[in-house]
Amino acid sequence: MKAYRIVGRGGQGVITAGKILSQSILLSGEKSIMSEIHGLAQRGGGVVTDVKSGEAHSPTIREGTADFIISMDRNEAMWNLKILKKNGLCITVSDVKEELGESSINGIKCIEINPELIHENVNKRSYNIFILGILCALEDFPEKDNVLKAIDENFSEKVAAINREVFNMAYSFAMENIKAEKNIK
Repeated sequence: MKAYRIVGRGGQGVITAGKILSQSILLSGEKSIMSEIHGLAQRGGGVVTDVKSGEAHSPTIREGTADFIISMDRNEAMWNLKILKKNGLCITVSDVKEELGESSINGIKCIEINPELIHENVNKRSYNIFILGILCALEDFPEKDNVLKAIDENFSEKVAAINREVFNMAYSFAMENIKAEKNIK
């Protein structure tokens, strides 16, 4: 079983990212379960989506048990670090003025990426898809083709084409700059 916590603020596509991840897992032949919390999302408040793959009886993730945090907002990532297990990985979008920042907080590996510095066409509306591309490259699951299928099924043809491009760009970036150099996996 893998447990993914996706976090961000209202309007950043946290729930959409959770749906795409969950659907991708199902397309990979695994079971998937998802929950969402979006209290004050309309006012820019925090949004949390938990996704589990494999045999899971509850969609919510207990403290210290998540394999991944996928975050569209650095502050929301920091608030949720306690949910990660000791060898967990936090992947977050950041406005750090470099392409890739890496740190370790209490034994938890954090990768911070500024998509705008990687490519000027990655706007904030696509950060959720960008982060899924990074995750797929680092983890090899769910399979890239299944994520692309889920993107096609969740967006209009025009928006899906943009999101496929963003996903592939992030995937390639992670394969070349993170996985190869850092030997993650």
